[in-house]
Amino acid sequence: MTVLPDMNESFLVQQPARRRGRAGIVIGLVSLAVSGSACSPDPVSHQPLLSLDEVTHWSIPDSIPVGGVETLGDVVVTWDPRFRGVVVTTDSSERIGVSSVANPIAVAADSQAGGLQVVDGGRNGVVTLDINGSEVGFRRSRLPVRLEAAALTPLGWIIGGFAANGSFSLFQGAQDPTSLWSSRDFSSGPGLSPLVSYQGPNLIVANRRAPFVIHTLGVGPSHLTSESRINLDDDLKDPSTWVLAGIVSIPGTYIVTLADVTSDRRLVLVLSQRGEVVRSRSFNDPFVLLRRQGSGRILGARYVGATEIVEYLLADSTLT
Repeated sequence: MTVLPDMNESFLVQQPARRRGRAGIVIGLVSLAVSGSACSPDPVSHQPLLSLDEVTHWSIPDSIPVGGVETLGDVVVTWDPRFRGVVVTTDSSERIGVSSVANPIAVAADSQAGGLQVVDGGRNGVVTLDINGSEVGFRRSRLPVRLEAAALTPLGWIIGGFAANGSFSLFQGAQDPTSLWSSRDFSSGPGLSPLVSYQGPNLIVANRRAPFVIHTLGVGPSHLTSESRINLDDDLKDPSTWVLAGIVSIPGTYIVTLADVTSDRRLVLVLSQRGEVVRSRSFNDPFVLLRRQGSGRILGARYVGATEIVEYLLADSTLT
């Protein structure tokens, strides 16, 4: 994929191609829509079926990679920490805005400003943008770490970075330097900072490369508590060939998408709450399941001729 140019026009507003009604395919325990070249199903299991049926999808510029997605009404926002800029796809605007977002780590809807908040690792702070991409505010970080990952929670922004001793630490907001939680399970590298995702009621912190450790943290009124720790390495023949592209949490279940670093191959693992692999299946299609969207919906991305953001409906019979 083409890298976004390092220039000011880094906030793009595009008219989407939004369509509905695409058939799904089966990934062992998971049913979703990609281009249809599934391979290597797991053995037949008595576990109940997890069904993800496509509701709609949006086409976005295929030169823009997707590392995260946020929605604000009919507006879909995508970004990737490895690349400059944020892409906004909306039904009502075709104009190209301008912003100074250099290294978008996380994006969330800002209900008060009617726009977006962006945690920017390049500028080391939180940028507020209106829906047209104009900057309307900036708060510089006072944290003792470089901003590596973040998620918006009921506590506000939870922001993570590596401390001088090598541990990965989480902080409440960008102003309070008191660490809420830390672990030495994580490693950093270009484009491979730990994944931090709030999918309610828990915060997920996962290593994007081996060892594939996933921490689940409870979010209290003013604190984080460790709920569970999962290590996927024992379930993979060669963990070094994979990166963790996305993880979705639904009650009692995790859906993990692993991407082969040398090809378009994807491996989807469905885990129990204890970390047991319930089902798995590999695909020769570049896609990823990114996060839960409210109750009963999941957002993902696929690359089948064009980059598409896909909204899936979780069937009522799932895991019942």
